[in-house]
Amino acid sequence: MKFQTKTEWSPGLFRDYYNNEHDACGIVAFINRSITQTRDTIDIAAESLRKMNHRAGFTNGEGDGVGIQTDIPTLLWQEKLTSVGISPEVVSHPSFTVGHFFLDEKSEIQTLLQIFEENGYETLYHSCNQTFTSALGPIAQAVEPEFLQVALLPITNHQSTTLFDLTNIISKKTNVTVVSLSQSTCVYKVMGTIDTLLSYYSDLQHPNFQSSVVVGHNRYSTNTSSSFSRVQPFSMLAHNGEINTIEQLRIEAKQIGANIKHGNSDSQDVNITLETLIHKYNYSLKEAMELLFPPVPAEYESDPEVNTIYNTIRSTFGPYCQGPAGVLTREGNEFVASVDALGLRPVWLLETNDYYVFSSEQGILSPELFIAEPHALSPGEKVGINLLKDRAQLLTHRELTHFVTTKLNEKLTMNLANKEANSADYVEHSPPSIHPFEYGAFGWQKEQIQLVEQMAEKGAEPIRSLGHDAPLACLDETRKNLSDFMKETVAVVTNPAIDRDRETEHFSISVILGKRPSISKNDSGIVFQLPSPILGDGFVGNTLKANRQQLTYEEILNLYQLENKLYTIQSTFSNLPLEETLSQYKYEAVEAVKNGAECIVITDDEAHKNNQYWIDPALITAIIHNGLVNAKLRRNCSIVLKTAAVRNLHDLMVMKGLGADAINPHFLFGTISELEAPEKIVKLYDVLNKGIEKVISTIGMHELRGYAKMFSSIGLQEDIASSLGIINFFGDQTVSGFKLLEADSKKRFEDYNANNAAMPKSFHVFPRIWKAIGETAQTGSYETYRQKLNQIEEERPTTVRHALSLVESRKPVDSSQVSLEIGTHSLPFIISSMSFGSQNEVAFRAYAEGANRLNMISLNGEGGEIQDMIGKYPNTRGQQIASGRFGVNANLLHSSNLIEIKIGQGAKPGEGGHLPASKVTQKIAETRNATLGSDLISPSNNHDIYSIEDLAQMISEIKAVNPKAKVAVKVPVVPNIGTIAVGIAKAGANFINISGFDGGTGAARVHAIQNVGLPVEIGVRAAHNALLESGLRNSVEIWADGGMKSVNDVVKMMILGANRIGFGTLSMIAIGCTTCRGCHLDTCHVGIATQIESEIEAMRHGLRKFTPRQLETAVTNLVQFFTAFKDELQVIVGSLGVKNAQELVGKTEFLKQTRFLDTLSLTNLLSTNKIEDKEYVLSNGESAKVLQSNDVGVYAKVDNEYRHAGSLLIHDLVVKKQTQGVASPVEISFEDQSIPGNGLGTYTVEDYSIFVQGGAQDGVAKTAFGGTIFISKAVGANGQFFGGSVGKCFAYGAQKGQFFIQGNADSRAGIRLSGADVVIGGRNHSSQSISQKTRLGAKANINGFAFEYMTGGRAVVLGDPGPWMCAGMTGGVIYVRNSSELGLTKEAYQNRIAKGASVSIVPVDETGKNDLNELLEKYISLLTQHNQHDEAEFVQSLLDDIEQNFLQIKPKKEQADPSVSTE
Repeated sequence: MKFQTKTEWSPGLFRDYYNNEHDACGIVAFINRSITQTRDTIDIAAESLRKMNHRAGFTNGEGDGVGIQTDIPTLLWQEKLTSVGISPEVVSHPSFTVGHFFLDEKSEIQTLLQIFEENGYETLYHSCNQTFTSALGPIAQAVEPEFLQVALLPITNHQSTTLFDLTNIISKKTNVTVVSLSQSTCVYKVMGTIDTLLSYYSDLQHPNFQSSVVVGHNRYSTNTSSSFSRVQPFSMLAHNGEINTIEQLRIEAKQIGANIKHGNSDSQDVNITLETLIHKYNYSLKEAMELLFPPVPAEYESDPEVNTIYNTIRSTFGPYCQGPAGVLTREGNEFVASVDALGLRPVWLLETNDYYVFSSEQGILSPELFIAEPHALSPGEKVGINLLKDRAQLLTHRELTHFVTTKLNEKLTMNLANKEANSADYVEHSPPSIHPFEYGAFGWQKEQIQLVEQMAEKGAEPIRSLGHDAPLACLDETRKNLSDFMKETVAVVTNPAIDRDRETEHFSISVILGKRPSISKNDSGIVFQLPSPILGDGFVGNTLKANRQQLTYEEILNLYQLENKLYTIQSTFSNLPLEETLSQYKYEAVEAVKNGAECIVITDDEAHKNNQYWIDPALITAIIHNGLVNAKLRRNCSIVLKTAAVRNLHDLMVMKGLGADAINPHFLFGTISELEAPEKIVKLYDVLNKGIEKVISTIGMHELRGYAKMFSSIGLQEDIASSLGIINFFGDQTVSGFKLLEADSKKRFEDYNANNAAMPKSFHVFPRIWKAIGETAQTGSYETYRQKLNQIEEERPTTVRHALSLVESRKPVDSSQVSLEIGTHSLPFIISSMSFGSQNEVAFRAYAEGANRLNMISLNGEGGEIQDMIGKYPNTRGQQIASGRFGVNANLLHSSNLIEIKIGQGAKPGEGGHLPASKVTQKIAETRNATLGSDLISPSNNHDIYSIEDLAQMISEIKAVNPKAKVAVKVPVVPNIGTIAVGIAKAGANFINISGFDGGTGAARVHAIQNVGLPVEIGVRAAHNALLESGLRNSVEIWADGGMKSVNDVVKMMILGANRIGFGTLSMIAIGCTTCRGCHLDTCHVGIATQIESEIEAMRHGLRKFTPRQLETAVTNLVQFFTAFKDELQVIVGSLGVKNAQELVGKTEFLKQTRFLDTLSLTNLLSTNKIEDKEYVLSNGESAKVLQSNDVGVYAKVDNEYRHAGSLLIHDLVVKKQTQGVASPVEISFEDQSIPGNGLGTYTVEDYSIFVQGGAQDGVAKTAFGGTIFISKAVGANGQFFGGSVGKCFAYGAQKGQFFIQGNADSRAGIRLSGADVVIGGRNHSSQSISQKTRLGAKANINGFAFEYMTGGRAVVLGDPGPWMCAGMTGGVIYVRNSSELGLTKEAYQNRIAKGASVSIVPVDETGKNDLNELLEKYISLLTQHNQHDEAEFVQSLLDDIEQNFLQIKPKKEQADPSVSTE
């Protein structure tokens, strides 16, 4: 069987990674304005897909896949039917149907034909001779399915099954993939490129193959082996992005009868859900899209016209399609284009005389064809097109919204009961005190109580430094709850984390309780909308109601009880065994809901009493939730959990993810409840809610209702993990987890009733070893440190590798004969990335110098390089590019041939950093190209990496500006890290840096340190095996860091698959760190994690003791420390019988499990299963068209295939300046209707100028360090000027230079602007209401999120700057129009300022007048030079009265508390 079938799979297998892949792509749609079928529509769409080959993946020269959805081609089918003796007029029959199918075997054809007949369809035509295998490459040929094409017509006087039901019947009865089965459209797709597609299908070569609409998709897969069936478009959808909430969407879709199958991609399941809503429930495509992609609450709550209906829409279905999503979808005579709520993927609307065009890139067309301004869809925007008989009717976002809300208002209803909830008379009494034995019986530790008290006192989550050094739950003998075995996951590369702190208005943690509004009839149960899933009872509940408008636990239960719709389950067992009891509870819950219950309450109030043994709330919640899901009753009720075992934010997220809709954590609030201090309750509630938002932001979600099981477990018994329905690593299948839990519950019962349930203290390694590390650094001897570590690891193992031992050889090699070399370096060690800012200058310099003396790698963190260090260590010093782009520019990239892109780090995956203003000294400000004394914020994600093809673009940009550079990508460990590693390799990376959860020199929230990410062992082995399976292992190195403490760790990680090992914390300890874990406070008494440089400064900071570092001593200690590690490594490698350490990489036969044999199974981790030997070459088929070194001058009609155009010239300019001290200025002009591709002017420098007539794509002037860019409009098809617009992230991180665009900018323009000047000249000629607060993006000139994190520079915006601007802005100034005629006034701007902003809108001062004169005079000059005289005159008129025509926006300069530092 050729067809590669997806099977039940788990990452815990460490193999068969083809079962898990992620997609990115380019998408396009051409809609003929006259709805005329033409060949030109096919050809122009095909050419557009060809122009976006750079958005596709390539392996061995083969594309990952491409497809098109078209009309059923009338002329072609008339010809086909005539050839088999059927009247061509049948094609015009309204029920004429065309079907395309992928089959495993030809023998399935007869089965299909029989199914058609049984369901009332006559097969008029069928053929499996429509393709040419020779058009495929070897990879595609290996998995090529049979292709069957049919034409069907309902049998006269027979009851025919609907095509939707027929599709489901085929799906359930066979292994056949229904590519398309429709009376209006058909889909053709293939593994390959657009040229492969056109050559593969005979239909597409026929001149009569014509269509009025074409929707196309060019695929980038994270695997090198895939299948035809996963290529898009699907039956009605082409999707660019990733649905982060896919787990919850699948649950919800199954509840409404969608045929969701295992192994589908996220896009497939969105497509199936759309089909279900449209064909089972009779929604239009526009209505179905609004149900699946509803607006965020902030976009409608202040609009009384639509507030009620959107609450109903979101309660009926919900925000289950969160994540990056550019969507083009067509069904019948409807078409909808959509962008996700945060605008993370690009979709452009282009208009020509003949077509409406939607595309990932505007540069697929020449501007000379435009008849309207190119429009990048704004965050959350949808545009519809009605395909009428003789024309295409465009519906704007506002028109579509009005249409949909009107229609859905007629179909849906909700019985919202919030106002009916009234608490019974409440008598205030002191909250009950909780005794230590009660805490102990519910699994609390002393440290957890302390953390709760800190949060309630300070109103913030505690921050700590130096990572996690406590044992994994599965290795710890102290009492553990199930949630302790679980680690939360985050978004990595294929989708982004998002920024809760700066984009806060998009976040919602509201939940729905009760029976949800019916999707099929005008009906609803009792529904509550809560602002948070956290409930309180008694004094806590009433405090939260009074201060935060949260309903109380009692109010909710009372109303359901009054309506006889409440069912309560005690979370205990007694006479029956635990597993049997849980089965009984599941049955009871299902029966209760069938009989009308709308609220299931699970409570452990009776636990540990009256022979009632406690059941872990995670287990009982999951089993009842899963039972209701399987019974398809989950929409009919909610689950409310009351438990004493929720101890922290992590426990809350686990309970929510496993199925609890609302949680009453009564011990958590009871810990701090005092009648005299209700503010503590409110503070704790607020901190937890903010924490929930932070958690969902790291997985790329902005609404809690999409959250489901975004965690995996380590070392749970497989029967328990299976009952929970979660991914599990190293689970033992031979031991009954239920029996172990039973025994544990009975012991808790005994301890509780004997009043002696002790709370254990947390165990930490570093306090026990830091002195020994220091001794090794000072003496160069490993002996004492080895003995100390061996003792600790024997007594209190903390990591998975402590359960493994080395298998020594009977033929050892003398250590003097052992080579540790790798590449050009002598040692396989890395000093992990640490920034200047988090580290003192002496420490920062010592890492670089020490590594250089040893000829090993040291990595700079995100903070730029001290000026005299730039270029000093070209072969051993790596430079980092991270989300803040501090100090990143062309000079930095040329200082080293090793560049690391940080996607995330182990200590705080999915989160950014914050260097408070108090730490930003003059030298740090210079190094980071920032302003002295300003807060410096690193976003939680790189705003130019929202997908795998974005990462490929960024790597391509780096290598274009420094052709010698090798690129590393640093990522945290998540369950699907193997698949991600393959995607990173395909994107062109040379090194993959796997960062385990327990590492981290940086400061982070305690929650992130303890509960987020997975151990490095999992990441390294998964990446190694996945790369082997994909044939890409030899194209990349794997690096590992995260909690490395010994040479034994080094050897074990190499055996699991790592080529090099990173050390961060140990490097700090080697130069004197005492691990006091207060690195973020700027009070480091040994002068490492502080900017204090002298004892006098230390005294001013209140430090009683301060011992500054000495550079040479620090360097010597590092050299001695790593030399000791080198000597020990040679001895151990020799003992294994190996002469070269790299020979150990991936060879798990050198490891064996010797501990925890009865509780952990490391078989899969150590498996040496034979993996098919194959070696793939990553093709340059997706590379950019480039301008060579001598290509200075003028170019005409440059299109989007010229990505990062001219970057090689920047390279030449920088090199000449570095070597010769001077270079001639470079000037490039792209004229005559040009739209060059992504990355134009990235890393520009002084004496470099680009002029464009037409437009540009994403990333213009990104990380610029000088130069000038001007982008003007071009003459369109009707003689008017259009365009001059740019894509996302214009001037992201730009530090110097001047950049002018005459048109509009897509979202996140000016993000992290830190010194450069920008003018955005796009403007509207019609106004929006001054008081309007919602849906502003679709008509704005910047689509949203402009000038986030801005730390310096000047910006002028001549039009509407769009919503959610200036979040996190701490420096610089923005000048905006003041025009009541255009609806741009101070009030209007206040409606556009983000909640996460702290800025003032004030009249223009004298400095402002000078700025505006300078910048706009330059802009006028450029406009005039490029024949934009009318616009130049208009801008000149604005300068006549600057005070009247402009306002300025400045940050308020509020400095943050240093304790919030996460650097």
